Amino acid sequence: MKNQEFLLNKYAGADEEFASADGMGDLYADDWNGFNDNNDLYVDANCNTNSKPAPAKPYIIKLYNSTASAISDVEFLNAVESIGADNNGVTAGIVATYEYPDITYKSFLQRLANEPFKAGLIRISSSSTTQIEKVFSVEVYNTRGKSYKETFVPQINTFQQISTKIDVEVDFDVNNYTQFKVASIEAGTTVIYTIYPKSVASSIASLNGKKAEQYIRPNISGMKMLK
Repeated sequence: MKNQEFLLNKYAGADEEFASADGMGDLYADDWNGFNDNNDLYVDANCNTNSKPAPAKPYIIKLYNSTASAISDVEFLNAVESIGADNNGVTAGIVATYEYPDITYKSFLQRLANEPFKAGLIRISSSSTTQIEKVFSVEVYNTRGKSYKETFVPQINTFQQISTKIDVEVDFDVNNYTQFKVASIEAGTTVIYTIYPKSVASSIASLNGKKAEQYIRPNISGMKMLK
């Protein structure tokens, strides 16, 4: 119940068109809020001084290749076209789950329609070292045809001691038009994408003239990866 309440309260959304001139996410903060220690204070849009924002809580999506062969060009999210489609729009042979109790992957997609957020960090995890280094791309649209696309090339650092995880610094909107594509998922392999938001828009708050809820960078080890 606590996890479900967290998702309902913290992941409140905003209008899918956003509140900006170009419709591509001016509703959100551009950067992690830059806090370095527990004594920092946060100054909000109204110049009120408060305690700093909390560390970001992640969205966690697990993909499993249930077949005996590698599957190329694995697509997921893209909620606007995926809800009601076969396998919830995920490439055939891939099982997608959302890693919070009582929240299904389909339910997560449905919430994205009105609960967009800005991604700041993605942790890719898998027991396969070669899997976590697979190239992935993100494409974002909105209802007025504005688009953004970027390709990321995760690489394990020479000094990295853990070979089953990679942290990738990102900066893009995740809404009901956002589509992820992974170059391939190996046979019988599971890969987890843990997405930490910089900020989460609130439809209730936006009606009251308030901006998105902002977060500081999560306290996890990692490094900026090549894109």
